Amino acid sequence: MTVHDPRNDAGLAAAPRARVLRMADLSEADLEAWNTLCDGHADYGSPLLRPGFAMMIAARRSDVRVAFFEKNDRIVGVFAYHLRPGRFARAVGTPFADYSGPVLSRDAELSPADILSLADLSAYRFSGVPDPWRVFDNVIDEDDETFVVDLSAVSADEHLEAQRAAHPKRFKNFRRLRSQVERQQGVLELIAGRPDEDTLGVLLGWKSIQLAQSGLLDVTRAG
Repeated sequence: MTVHDPRNDAGLAAAPRARVLRMADLSEADLEAWNTLCDGHADYGSPLLRPGFAMMIAARRSDVRVAFFEKNDRIVGVFAYHLRPGRFARAVGTPFADYSGPVLSRDAELSPADILSLADLSAYRFSGVPDPWRVFDNVIDEDDETFVVDLSAVSADEHLEAQRAAHPKRFKNFRRLRSQVERQQGVLELIAGRPDEDTLGVLLGWKSIQLAQSGLLDVTRAG
């Protein structure tokens, strides 16, 4: 007599598993799969979620790990983090990267508890997690949602006008503050890219004062 186990039927989902690697051990296929997942939704478009950023951090920090979540030999999720004592995970690049977390396919069907369990982690501390598939709904308070500005359907001017209409008091305050700055300092100008060294020095000086007043480590003076 042959006993048939329906779990072995082709096409049925296998139990998910995870591979946890150091950045140096990732294959080209792993990197390609990671980027493909980031391309799966606009919310995952940030460079902070891509392998290039994790590589830069791993070049300086030895505690960067990457968990690849697989179902039926297909990568459905990736999660880069700092592995701290007690199997505690922190966002890669923290505290400067305030946009981090697992990047999942729509059909990953992994809860936050699943992600921690499969990666053998005890906890994960984060400040902002992109969550297009609403995976974190049950663990994030309603007042702590993360938002992404999507300009694929509207122009920047249209988006700004919609925000003005929705928050008139806030924008009135912005105009007041801008007028005050322009009276005291001159016309404001937004320039993309790295500022000149003198301007950068002023900005870092302001940040240094803020960190000292907040009782935080002055990272602007780090090597």
